[in-house]
Amino acid sequence: MQDGNVPNPIKAWENATQGNVVDRVVDMAGSCLNSALEAAASEPQAGNRVFSPQNWIKTKTCLAGIRAAIRQYFTMLPMMPGGREVKHALEQPLKMENTDFEARWAAD
Repeated sequence: MQDGNVPNPIKAWENATQGNVVDRVVDMAGSCLNSALEAAASEPQAGNRVFSPQNWIKTKTCLAGIRAAIRQYFTMLPMMPGGREVKHALEQPLKMENTDFEARWAAD
């Protein structure tokens, strides 16, 4: 992944579908999002404010938290039973070229 850039969603979907890893990617994404959300919710809030997931998801710290959760997931994966095989199964189908990344993608 290129820092600050996001993958072309169509290319990512095509790669995951062709590699038959869509279910694994969705499970992993949900787990990592949940970890990032739990970490953010446990941080102290300034001025006795209440943590709002709706507001958090719109911030840059959200993206940083999700990226950190994904890095941690892939770091721990080889240590889990069957993790090396899962990591290997995900690597090739999800590999993308530099040209498959853009600064920003927006929904039309």
